[in-house]
Amino acid sequence: MPSTGPSNNPQGVHFVGSLPLPTTRDVFELLGTTMTSHVRRIPDGEPSSRKNFVQFQRDLFLPYPQLVNSRHNPTATSGQPLTDVDAVTRHLERLETGYDAAAIASYATFTDMRTHWSSSSSSMTPDGCDDGVKFQVGIPTPLNALTAIVAPNYKAFVEPHYTAALKRALARIQAAIPHRDLAIQIDCAHEFAVLEEAWARVDGMERSKPWWCDVDGDGDGGPPTDTLHAAIFRGVVDRVVAFAGADHIAPDVELGLHFCYGDFGHKHFLEPTDTRTMVRAALAILPRLGRRVNYIHMPVPRGRDDEAYFAPLVDLLPLLRAHGTVLYLGLVREGDEAGTVRRIETARRVVDGDGTGVPGTPPLTWGIATECGMGRMKTEDVPWTLDVMKKLARPIR
Repeated sequence: MPSTGPSNNPQGVHFVGSLPLPTTRDVFELLGTTMTSHVRRIPDGEPSSRKNFVQFQRDLFLPYPQLVNSRHNPTATSGQPLTDVDAVTRHLERLETGYDAAAIASYATFTDMRTHWSSSSSSMTPDGCDDGVKFQVGIPTPLNALTAIVAPNYKAFVEPHYTAALKRALARIQAAIPHRDLAIQIDCAHEFAVLEEAWARVDGMERSKPWWCDVDGDGDGGPPTDTLHAAIFRGVVDRVVAFAGADHIAPDVELGLHFCYGDFGHKHFLEPTDTRTMVRAALAILPRLGRRVNYIHMPVPRGRDDEAYFAPLVDLLPLLRAHGTVLYLGLVREGDEAGTVRRIETARRVVDGDGTGVPGTPPLTWGIATECGMGRMKTEDVPWTLDVMKKLARPIR
């Protein structure tokens, strides 16, 4: 049974996606035998080619290297004219992202191992009832691969084809996996590189320029105007809504959003000043999806245990409470229990200060997570991290 206590205490743990283990079976064995009292969903750990986020999607475009940006194609062909546009179009129309095949294969392992978990844990049920732990599938939005991999002058050309391929993968996943067992997490990382205008602030982030508007200020090289800022924001939000809305994710499938500032070498592409940009994005996205968002995850930098970082969340909490959306904050950092405790206490003060104790107000459920996936973590740090998570968050069962 879920534990009781003040509604502002963190309850439950969320795993973003990747873990530093070699196989999905290893991930399910570890999380299924140690964390089922604290989790609502378990990912497959995103092993092998998926361990570096969208980088494996590069192979989809390499048959036509002109489509690939210079970071992934350092030859002189990057961005050059295509010699046979019709052939390239036919290739793009047949793209297979691989997300569906990976999810369906991992689900077979999940169901096989769940039988063993259920023999010792009432939270893991063979028939996938609502009380059981669900299988979590992470899918990055189309903007992520387009930003990270595709040459700037071909993003608009590739976008509709790649988006269609990802939507086909979403449909196949939902056709193959019982909805009562399934949670789909939409990963939004490069969205925040675009929203934070990282191309103008961070060396090496030119690829984050949006392709749907001219960010060079009427072509004169100046900074974006207020009108362009609005167009940038609208373009990001519209794309997330078009991909993650009720038209493509069934209402009886759990839906989560993972917001991210990157985890390259345990560093963000840009340090967020506070949660304001993420809050603004969430306020614009959630009401337009046409369905409930079951949870949202946001990162917390290691050095941010100050209320200023969390303060903008106050504007989002009423919407989360009204929709029954669980907030997971990336407060846990391996090897830093004291800092994790400080970050939790600061987050608690902000959540508590929102007035969740007002009679008639739905309680806000919030839990803890790491900042991003754990895939870049040292394997030997994983057991310690799981122990700290269980120690600092109340169980949900």
